Amino acid sequence: GGGGSASGSHNSSPRSEGGASRDESVCSGPGAGDARLQDKKRRNRESARACRAKKKSSIMALRAEHDDLREAHEGVRKENESLRAINAALEKQLSYFQGLFRETMQGG
Repeated sequence: GGGGSASGSHNSSPRSEGGASRDESVCSGPGAGDARLQDKKRRNRESARACRAKKKSSIMALRAEHDDLREAHEGVRKENESLRAINAALEKQLSYFQGLFRETMQGG
């Protein structure tokens, strides 16, 4: 992107939106640039810290959800196994009664 490189001569004319000249807006005293840089670095550190905390919180929430889903899945799997056993027993009973009914109908 386009940066604010300070090559060439400085323009001392006032800026259009304010009364400060270009030189005054860049540096308003000894060490002002350093102070701004330090402030920018501090804000960046705080932002990075907040980002890491948010990411950590998000990961912890996803792990908890994962554990809950695993537990729910295991419950559904056991229920499915139980229902399959019941279904097999009912099919066996149905087959028995169908055979009994056929014998009754054929016998008389």
